[in-house]
Amino acid sequence: MPDELTCLLPICRLHEGTSPRLFILEHTDGAGHRMKSVLEAIAISWRNKFNFGGLVGQLWPLTDQHINIRVVVDAVFGPGATQQLYIYNISNKPRLQGKFNDVRALEAKANQVPPSAAVFCHAVNEWGYDRSVPTSDYFPGWLRDQMRKHLDLQPLAFADGKISVVMHLRRADLERSDTRATPDSYYYGLAKEIEKLLPPEDLDFHVWSSPKNIPAFDYHFWKSEDFDGYRQRGMTVHLDEKIDDNDDMLKAWVHMSRADIFIMSQSSFSMVPAYMNTNCVIFPSNIDSPLENWVNGKDPQRSSYRAELAKCVERVKTARKPAKAAETSLSSQQAASPPTCKLQVCNMRDPSAPKLYILEHTDGAGHRMKSLMEAIAISWKNKLNFGGLVGQLQPLTDQHINFRVVVDAVFGPDASKNFFIHNISSKPKFTEVQSARELEGKLSSFQPGELLYCHAVNEWPRGYDRSVPTSDFFPGWLRDQMRKHLDLQPVAFADGKISVVMHLRRADLERSDTRATPDSYYYGLAKEIEKLLPPEDLDFHVWSSPKNIPAFDYHFWKSEDFDGYRQRGMTVHLDEKIDDNDDMLKAWVHMSRADIFIMSQSSFSMVPAYMNTNCVIFPSNIDSPLENWVNGKDPQRSSYRAELAKCVERVKTARKPAKAAETSLSSQQAASPPTCKLQVCNMRDPSAPKLYILEHTDGAGHRMKSLMEAIAISWKNKLNFGGLVGQLQPLTDQHINFRVVVDAVFGPDASKNFFIHNISSKPKFTEVQSARELEGKLSSFQPGELLYCHAVNEWPRQMERGTIRGYDRSVPTSDYFPGWLRDQMRKHLDLQPVAFADGKISVVMHLRRADLERSDTRATPDSYYYGLAKEIEKLLPPEDLDFHVWSSPKNIPAFDYHFWKSEDFDGYRQRGMTVHLDEKIDDNDDMLKAWVHMSRADIFIMSQSSFSMVPAYMNTNCVIFPSNIDSPLENWVNGKDPHRSSYRAELAKCVERARKGSLQ
Repeated sequence: MPDELTCLLPICRLHEGTSPRLFILEHTDGAGHRMKSVLEAIAISWRNKFNFGGLVGQLWPLTDQHINIRVVVDAVFGPGATQQLYIYNISNKPRLQGKFNDVRALEAKANQVPPSAAVFCHAVNEWGYDRSVPTSDYFPGWLRDQMRKHLDLQPLAFADGKISVVMHLRRADLERSDTRATPDSYYYGLAKEIEKLLPPEDLDFHVWSSPKNIPAFDYHFWKSEDFDGYRQRGMTVHLDEKIDDNDDMLKAWVHMSRADIFIMSQSSFSMVPAYMNTNCVIFPSNIDSPLENWVNGKDPQRSSYRAELAKCVERVKTARKPAKAAETSLSSQQAASPPTCKLQVCNMRDPSAPKLYILEHTDGAGHRMKSLMEAIAISWKNKLNFGGLVGQLQPLTDQHINFRVVVDAVFGPDASKNFFIHNISSKPKFTEVQSARELEGKLSSFQPGELLYCHAVNEWPRGYDRSVPTSDFFPGWLRDQMRKHLDLQPVAFADGKISVVMHLRRADLERSDTRATPDSYYYGLAKEIEKLLPPEDLDFHVWSSPKNIPAFDYHFWKSEDFDGYRQRGMTVHLDEKIDDNDDMLKAWVHMSRADIFIMSQSSFSMVPAYMNTNCVIFPSNIDSPLENWVNGKDPQRSSYRAELAKCVERVKTARKPAKAAETSLSSQQAASPPTCKLQVCNMRDPSAPKLYILEHTDGAGHRMKSLMEAIAISWKNKLNFGGLVGQLQPLTDQHINFRVVVDAVFGPDASKNFFIHNISSKPKFTEVQSARELEGKLSSFQPGELLYCHAVNEWPRQMERGTIRGYDRSVPTSDYFPGWLRDQMRKHLDLQPVAFADGKISVVMHLRRADLERSDTRATPDSYYYGLAKEIEKLLPPEDLDFHVWSSPKNIPAFDYHFWKSEDFDGYRQRGMTVHLDEKIDDNDDMLKAWVHMSRADIFIMSQSSFSMVPAYMNTNCVIFPSNIDSPLENWVNGKDPHRSSYRAELAKCVERARKGSLQ
């Protein structure tokens, strides 16, 4: 794994860990274009055997849609996805070994890129330039399903039992005469054609659109009445009237990507769900390389139009509703063909590929499921589709298990109806082969659509061709697909610990049977793991059964045989009933998802081992282990401990990528002093020096400000941040629980990562007095060296002749506080509700009052704020503005007198502003609400205080400061001195950000 940052999401890592990595330039257009380019980059990476490294952000403004694209990305790719995708910007790129302007140039040299190298492509939108390459090479069905899997969990507004037809109409920012505003007649015509192919009463039509222009403009070309024609035709119309609502936008993509029939508009917004929709997609003729399930909806006069449309509509049953596909048919040709599995996991290759059926195993549930998974893997590797099982007439091993219930739990509801469709006495006409070896030897002789029947698939890994990587059969993404339904089940693992699951085969084995791997083997492995990981961080579980199979009324084992595990503090789970589907499935759920899984010698263990992509330890009896498996036997061999350590290391990088920086697996790290494990603390090479700072003793604002500055200084100087060194002197008493505040800003338990040392028991540090001294000595620090800085508040400043000025004005402040880092700092506050008026531009003022006497110059006068309000109202329509004032009239708790009262804010109330006063001063929630609103306001007017600096560091919109800051961030403007020549131009530019470039 390269040391530098790279995306570790499963969808980014579809190839070997040593594959080259593709980074792309982030698009600055709307949410649709930005998401489209991410999907295309993933597809291009897949096709060219790269992994996707992530996005390189641009510095110029983005198209303003009032959409938080990071919230959208997390909804599409899963919680925390933005942390994996947004990790660089154009001024801070990874170490690149190749730059390409477009996909054509990239693919011309793809096979020359060395392993693990990072390459950069400016534009990926023209990926389909080579018409000889099937689009499914870029966007295979399984990958599109992976892209859609989080949207599949969202609720739908479709009518039950009906065929959903979703139309997307691009209106919003287009004038009525714009040719991209596809006319209503086109959609009405398609609706009529579909009603000729399917019974109208079975159809459920939905229309998604928006009549509102993007927020940069205060006029609109469309109105709700323009959609009355659709309403009159009985269609449900969904209009995004707000345009700035993440939820409404995501609902649209959820429905478009999962519709049985999706009719696109001419827009990138439509392209996103079209890439994910594997049913019937109808596009409006402006696409050069449509995917295999897309059909051109224009030009109804062309001879092939209706045939193409009918073929697309036909997919409604076969591709969208696989569980019912075997029950009904849309074509007489299909009705005449033998039943076949219609699940997505069975149909990952070209629809015309040969289909593989296998003989169903008659052994226990483990062996039967194992052979099913192996058949799917063999089909994938050999470019076949999987047809299903051919049942035998002889009795099955009786475990009192309903295997069909088990199959449905693993592969989804009604999956068993897709697999169990033939038996040995009434099978179709097959081309028969005896083994996987024979099957692969005859591949070139099989015809398109030919039905193949293989008697045994268990020998696929038995070494008949060691030159083929096992990942060709079981790539990581396929194993994730196999496990996806089990991922939805609860687990009994201890929170925050590393789970170790052991499976002991006992049940039907006599005590002398060599397959009953002895307890000493498991105890020994537990000891080895405890040498690699802190024992207190481990959560051991043992799964087994002392009961024989139901065919026998005697047992070889009893519960007491597992007391040795209990005495070692392990949780023992015994299936005493043997005939319980749920208990058996719980075992597979935990084994397949364990951080470390120690197998037994059994097919029952093989099933979860195929699905577990973390660390799997097997007992030496497997000839072709998968890439993340290690042989747990023969501890005397020279490579044993190195192999085991490498496997255990996967706990961080393969199973928990989003938390990889939060846990430690090496003894070297375990021996080092405690350090912050949060992602925001570990953004540089793990071997980089670590910076610790002296904790400030002033109020909550000053303390949080210094914490943010330390993180920023660490980032700029290629250090990691270790945490705070607490002082022994009393803190300014504000009756605030600062640890609660830190957890609210940086995430649950963040305070445990920052507050880990104090001044009387600090580690051995290299000490510096200031940020200036730190930066002057950077070249002298060694890898891993622990640095301690007394003060970081002067990061942008120095004292010279009594004047505070930036000590290095040549360094842009964005080198310390790049936009993505500020977004990272704010991401937990982004999840909190806000009191802003919908559809208006929010203006938040912070007035420092509380502990300041009325004559204190830091109590910026009301006239300053009133004046700024007037200036803003000259730049933006007053009716579009939503003013809020945050302040406190109460002094800090150390004093029982106050300089201010509520009536002092009546001037703001009289101007129609909403005033929020923290009358309690000791309320964490009120303080946090203030930061939430200040950090997310469209326009934030600061006070002269550290309390204001905190949200100002996080606010990437328009921030107005009161002249006492020497090195303002790039989106800050000086609100004082209105007589200076540049004042109004600077203010106008800042306010413009509120609409056009900063609400991301």
